[in-house]
Amino acid sequence: MLLKDYLFCFHGTIKRYGEYIENNGIDLDKSRFATDFGKGFYVTNNQKQAEKWAKIKHQDNNNIFPDEENKPVVVYFTININELSSLKGCYFNEVNLDWSNFILECRKEGMNNRIYHHHDYVLGPLADGKMMALLRRAIDGRINNEEFLEGIMPISSSSTQLSFHSERALKCIKCLGVKEIEF
Repeated sequence: MLLKDYLFCFHGTIKRYGEYIENNGIDLDKSRFATDFGKGFYVTNNQKQAEKWAKIKHQDNNNIFPDEENKPVVVYFTININELSSLKGCYFNEVNLDWSNFILECRKEGMNNRIYHHHDYVLGPLADGKMMALLRRAIDGRINNEEFLEGIMPISSSSTQLSFHSERALKCIKCLGVKEIEF
């Protein structure tokens, strides 16, 4: 997994948020804290993964927004790789204890609305599993780091994510458009 693999990338969301991004740019203040790599804006280079995220967002926002605003969409981006690679980044090329410990710390700190790291961007595999249940057991000491790793193993090696954590990093990403998807 290389940064150059993200020259074109995708973000799955709902129409309301996708149009906001397209018209106003990405607002890190709207990001959640307790995520795999911490508070940031996440993209994938796997369009099917972005479509899956969009469908999940659609389900999460059912009955919150009018149907027209809640349609699942994929936002398309291009990244200035040269510019981004000059910033402070963190890479996880494989699923291992370093990767799972980083996720554990990011999510633990995020639960207290804090940020674990100060990278401009992070690239690595997408964690799967029953994250909140595993996280609580890890924090409480009911499972060790190896068991946490086993529980969050990715279903697919093609499920990767790139997260942006600073305004400097966001200057490297350009929105190409928003497209509704079938659900």
